[in-house]
Amino acid sequence: QHGLHLPLSTDTLIAEAFAERISEATGVALAPTVNYGVNLPCDLFVPGTAGFSFDALRAFVTDLLEDWESQGFRQFFIVTAHGCASGGHSFAHHEALKQGALPLLAEMPCGDGGCDVSILFPYWTREGDILTEQDDVEHAGEAETSLMLFLHPELVRMELAADGDDDGGVSFEAYPEGVAAGPPMSGWNGAEGAPTAATAEKGRLILERCLNPLVEHVSNKVGTSRS
Repeated sequence: QHGLHLPLSTDTLIAEAFAERISEATGVALAPTVNYGVNLPCDLFVPGTAGFSFDALRAFVTDLLEDWESQGFRQFFIVTAHGCASGGHSFAHHEALKQGALPLLAEMPCGDGGCDVSILFPYWTREGDILTEQDDVEHAGEAETSLMLFLHPELVRMELAADGDDDGGVSFEAYPEGVAAGPPMSGWNGAEGAPTAATAEKGRLILERCLNPLVEHVSNKVGTSRS
């Protein structure tokens, strides 16, 4: 659900880019990517979109972290570029990640200091001043499309990019609570905002802006940095 111009793997590729750079800057080990998250019911009207239920992702995270904890790992950083949506299902994906970590935090299984888990979401850093047509990140809009143009230009088909209607008539806002009774309205393409305003240079600036506080956070937690 990233419009006609971006690939299904957009959130995964962006998260991997941030995770790889955080690992390079701090020396923290990088685990393989989990390629699916929690989606909303209306997402399933977009062919190819699939994911976990809330409970499944929560249990998945708990199982992974507990296995690594049993091997001696004490700090965990979960990087995600998937924000789910707003309304009645606000950030269900993030909440599943957080609840998946709770057993490690609540039971303090790691000894004196316990385990430490952070959820790292690049878009908590504002980048509206870098954008020209939007004030914030929108789904497959100017920011995400710019990031993909910088990171993976070979996967972006700008000739298929289409800006969302200003009045919201064919935008994702047709489903503000995340539940659709039927297919999207005619003309809706899965993207919000102004992807046609995206550029690779904006993507580079967004990556740098959003990466720096994440690296700083991880460095402060582990006490080392190679940046």
